[in-house]
Amino acid sequence: MDKNKTKMPSVAVIGAGATGISMLKTLREDGLEATLFERRGRVGGLWSYTDDKTMTTALPTTTAIISKYTCGFTDFPMPDSKRKSPAG
Repeated sequence: MDKNKTKMPSVAVIGAGATGISMLKTLREDGLEATLFERRGRVGGLWSYTDDKTMTTALPTTTAIISKYTCGFTDFPMPDSKRKSPAG
């Protein structure tokens, strides 16, 4: 066994909301083996509406007023064709 080679740990990321997806991206970019787990059938976290009363969710009429310049990623920016404050 080579003592100079350290096996990187595998990491579980729980939840496919904005934070979970961002963390998965960062961990993989840093060379770690990371797997994302989400109990729902889709990504979006609390922002992904469901009428299932057993799950926490935003209301179907919930909107966010945020700028595409502050909520995007530097390596995956929102397209120029999108409004400054995109609507869902």
